[in-house]
Amino acid sequence: MKHKLIILSFCFLLNVSSLFAQNVRFATDGVIEFEKSSNMFAIMKRQMEKSSSGFMQQAYEAYKRNQSQFKVLKSTLAFSKDKTLYTPIADENNSRNYFFSDPSTGQSNTIYTDLASGLFTTQKVVYEETFLVKDTTRKINWKITSELRTIAGYECRRANAVILDSIYVVAFYTDKIPVSGGQNHLPACRE
Repeated sequence: MKHKLIILSFCFLLNVSSLFAQNVRFATDGVIEFEKSSNMFAIMKRQMEKSSSGFMQQAYEAYKRNQSQFKVLKSTLAFSKDKTLYTPIADENNSRNYFFSDPSTGQSNTIYTDLASGLFTTQKVVYEETFLVKDTTRKINWKITSELRTIAGYECRRANAVILDSIYVVAFYTDKIPVSGGQNHLPACRE
């Protein structure tokens, strides 16, 4: 009788756990919010060291007194099964950025990607002119690692790549979000 009770309890637990597995929701569309921080003091100091101008030193000191050390840029990625739209959010403090401008501390490109066709359209702002660029998506060779990290409640695996011959990229992906909205379909990567 005792063995029957243990077997019955085990079967009950097995059935209950399978019920929970059926209720798992996989996101097929949504919006991801990104935040990028740039250490403006370090960037300006690097620029100042390249220049022998005393003006840069004064500008750097004035910037340190009046501005925050980190410039925070926000953006969103709206995704569905086969389309993504990356949109930068306008910087609220843009008027307080003094004269200093560095391409690495800005973001002005809106990118629409059609994953089914392998094409993307980018709206680029270059020196106050806006251009539309259409091209095929870049093929990136990702190296999947064994490193895991929990991000927003999802277990994510690390992947590394080199793009444009010199830019080292680290990405974390999960197969729990079955949308290939990352750079070259990272969620669909296999080991």
